[in-house]
Amino acid sequence: MRAFSAKLVPVLGVSRVIGGSSNGINTVRVFIQSVRYYNDRRSDNRYNDRNVDNYNDRKPDNYTNRHYTMRNSRSRSRDNVYLRDADYKRPERHIDLKTFDEEENYQNVSIKSMVDEGLLDKPILRAFEGLGYKQLSPVQQRAIKPSLKSSEDLVVRAKTGTGKTMAFLIPIMQKLLNAGRGPRKTHGSVKAVIIAPTRDLALQIESEIHKLQDQSRELSYLSTVSCVGGTSMRMNVTRLQSMRPDIVVGTPGRLLDLLQNYEKFFTNVDIKVLDEADTLLEIGFKSELETISERLNELNQEGKKHIRTMLYSATLSEKVESLAGNIINKDTCYYINTVSKEDSQSHEKINQSLVLSEDFASSLVAVVKELNDLVATGKQVKAMLFLPTVKMVSLYSSMLERVLPNLRVLEMHGKLSMNRRERIVRDFKRLSNGVFVTTDVGARGMDFPNVTHVLQLGVPTQVENYVHRIGRTARAGKDGEAIMFLMEDELHFLDILKRESKTVIKNQRKFVLENEIAASTFDNLKEIRNDLEASILSVLSHYRSRASIYNFPFDVYKNIASSYGKILGDESKKIIVKGRDISNFISSNDMRYAHDIFEIVGSLNGGSYKNKSNSNRRRSGGNVRRW
Repeated sequence: MRAFSAKLVPVLGVSRVIGGSSNGINTVRVFIQSVRYYNDRRSDNRYNDRNVDNYNDRKPDNYTNRHYTMRNSRSRSRDNVYLRDADYKRPERHIDLKTFDEEENYQNVSIKSMVDEGLLDKPILRAFEGLGYKQLSPVQQRAIKPSLKSSEDLVVRAKTGTGKTMAFLIPIMQKLLNAGRGPRKTHGSVKAVIIAPTRDLALQIESEIHKLQDQSRELSYLSTVSCVGGTSMRMNVTRLQSMRPDIVVGTPGRLLDLLQNYEKFFTNVDIKVLDEADTLLEIGFKSELETISERLNELNQEGKKHIRTMLYSATLSEKVESLAGNIINKDTCYYINTVSKEDSQSHEKINQSLVLSEDFASSLVAVVKELNDLVATGKQVKAMLFLPTVKMVSLYSSMLERVLPNLRVLEMHGKLSMNRRERIVRDFKRLSNGVFVTTDVGARGMDFPNVTHVLQLGVPTQVENYVHRIGRTARAGKDGEAIMFLMEDELHFLDILKRESKTVIKNQRKFVLENEIAASTFDNLKEIRNDLEASILSVLSHYRSRASIYNFPFDVYKNIASSYGKILGDESKKIIVKGRDISNFISSNDMRYAHDIFEIVGSLNGGSYKNKSNSNRRRSGGNVRRW
């Protein structure tokens, strides 16, 4: 176990703009000679709008680029407006890691032993055993006891699918029982805030809390409310007012909205938890998380350093450490690492394999062949299939429903409505056989029972997402299969995976295209030709956006683009692309080959690269060496 102490680094001479809203609050320029991160005035709330995108959970309601407009005009005042300037940056709090000895014999830690030591109450033991758990997972053995014995902040790094959720829920439940908020509870305010990166994960955490409560009368008196993007804000507020919950589980955007307009509910928070902290940062929530932490501290009646922070993450990157340094409150923060440097970050019970295809069109068929073979065995097939883009998920799901009519296909991505997403998640949890086709939005945090296989077509958005994806199988001590489908030109990904995640895929096999299943796959894809074009272009755009990570050769892009003609049965056919859009799909260094893989309409980037491949071919007698 390690601890890091936080030190505040002052920033001198910071200039920022306090932006007024449209109802007439004037713009004021403030020059700060010396900045302290926690200012005593409530007006020193800062919300940074960097990295804004279309992610549903990112933005608070009524978000604008220049300022944060409050929903409740009756409570609008200069002190209540989140003030920010595009160039303003919070001062960083640097952390010094110090090594502490691991607790001896942590393997012997159990729920019962902690009850015997007086750290846990018996209702929690009954709830834990009532859910069918026989023993604690390693992360629970290492994290729960320090959480109970100490009130310091905590950062935990653990592999995906190792019981992180229960590791922070049990200490929260015990804290609430200690506070006497059972049958004697009086209407108060929120005591614990849990922040999750996605709506689905937040709702899943709420479900886990309810499962614990169902097993114990004492725990059933505790109340929980989920507040996530895509749901009714009015309904959230109504539940907060009527239930006065002990725990709020939410996504950053919605929590910011509540802290801005309904602060009275958050004046007595004792604990804040960040689940899947690395995903929160990957999405771009760093500024929001710091603002939430700052706001909770300012509102707290016990003082700005009262709230305890518990941060859980699958990785401990510099970004995660930086976030921890900026949001922890205590003088000491314990760091618990359950993953050694030599360990693979992937789960030991997962049998990983790789299927190599000659080109992208063959990879599309290879996945169908794999699913068809699995169904033919007659064994349970509850699979998750990860694809690069939303458009490809929609296209491939439609095709699978036709090619594999005996296998239930569920399509899941961030573009679906909240109600439909909830229904799909609920259905897949209940299914014993089926395939859940998704993007990376379904890769983190979701706990689907009895997933037998995880399939991946193409490279993930980030290297570490490979580990997060395969973590959907082999849960609760069970075995699982993880199969990745790549083109031969993508083999470089394996080197990157080994270097960054200490993960080696030993089982590799070559896919040989079979005419019958290829014909069935291609025929069904051809029936939705317009979607096929858009899907292939979206995959090209995905690979183009990952160029700095994977540095794939041009042949990768060529293989993806040429899959269009191969699927249609005429390899001379090319996707029509406007010249000005080409840079979305290939790099500037490869522009001279653009006419080889696309049918281009209009000039190519202003005409500077127009048909260079054809002129090169004429000068060289028709043969152009690509590499």
